Amino acid sequence: MMSKHVRCLFSVLVMLFVCSLVFSQAQAASNVLFILDASGSMAQKFGDRTKMQAAKDVFKSLLSDLPRDVNVGLEVYGHHGNKDCSVIEVMDPVAQLDAAAIQANVDKLTPQKGATPIAASMEKAAEALKSVHGDKAIVLISDGKETCDGDPATVAKKLRSKGINITTHVVGLGVKDEEKAQLASIAMAGGGKYYSANNAEQLKQSLAEIKEAVVKKDSRIIFDEGFNGEFLSDKWNIINPDEDNMIVEDGYLTVLLQPGWPSEGKAKNIVAFTGRLPRSYEVYVKFETEMVDFPSFRAWETQRSGVILYSGKDNFILLTTTTGPVNEGHPVKLAFDKYKKGKWLPGYAVVVSRKRGMATYEIKIQKKKHTYTAFFKDAKGNWVSIGAFTDLRGKYKPAIVAFRAPNARETKTNFDRFVITSLE
Repeated sequence: MMSKHVRCLFSVLVMLFVCSLVFSQAQAASNVLFILDASGSMAQKFGDRTKMQAAKDVFKSLLSDLPRDVNVGLEVYGHHGNKDCSVIEVMDPVAQLDAAAIQANVDKLTPQKGATPIAASMEKAAEALKSVHGDKAIVLISDGKETCDGDPATVAKKLRSKGINITTHVVGLGVKDEEKAQLASIAMAGGGKYYSANNAEQLKQSLAEIKEAVVKKDSRIIFDEGFNGEFLSDKWNIINPDEDNMIVEDGYLTVLLQPGWPSEGKAKNIVAFTGRLPRSYEVYVKFETEMVDFPSFRAWETQRSGVILYSGKDNFILLTTTTGPVNEGHPVKLAFDKYKKGKWLPGYAVVVSRKRGMATYEIKIQKKKHTYTAFFKDAKGNWVSIGAFTDLRGKYKPAIVAFRAPNARETKTNFDRFVITSLE
């Protein structure tokens, strides 16, 4: 018979195990492996372009819209000019989303007179997903049926019940009734859904619906804006609006930089989030902006774009692009500044480039209780700290900002993504 102390210890160990299991499941990511048909039939016309070109275009839009913490992979078949059923290639293993790398591989594909080994490609996909943790899904995009004597519906059913628990969704590109029947049976057996796409718009809609189905919602995400509509949502408030110099279009919020500093109350089109915030949170912004030469030798007379934590013209924290002084060769920098009760405090700046022109930046500010820390993503994809401020009573609203000094040239900034995540 166990002693009281032993029973207590045993109970604690059990509780720790259960808690750790629940925590690991809560933190598990979504894992998606796309299987893309690159056989010769993908060269067929699909409206005003080929099926392959439509797939490439829609893929690009999909990748840019996926959450940055989802794991994504790419597998291809039929992309070699022979009928070898074993020619199946995992071009991108399932890993944290690298949209540029996956898109580069998609762009390289040209339809070839290869086989359509759907069943074998699904088995290979299962191997690629075997070792990852979290929800798992296969998304098959094809315009034909199995040509290698496999039984893809049976494979999909096995994958569903084998312990690795993979859901299979299928998109049929301009398929005939017989092909549609087989592709739909794969989705049904795999616990997923079949989508018919007879034109590029239907393909885009299908993949958008699949994204909603396969991407696990992060309960910590408070707000995620990808600027995919024609208007801003009601979660935004525009401070000092200037409609002639701002538009939501092609998946971006585009702003033409106008003269005026936030500290003067003259910065135009400060787009502020109006929702409730927890005590600790992170604001992430991805954007591309154009930095050009300017006539002044003063570093602050330049273009500035990024994120601002705003509480009026006398109190804000600012993380933006800027440029260094002439004696440094006018490098492009990211500056982290605090303006409190009408006065600038000593700030931080880090050189990120020495090139002019349009470039993409990813930045974020983490608020943990009273500490605000700024980060940027470097060329290797690592987050690098810039500096930190303490503010005991700041009541800031996260916002997007893009402005310029009066003597700086007018350029534009395309804001691509704005995400607020709870850190509690």
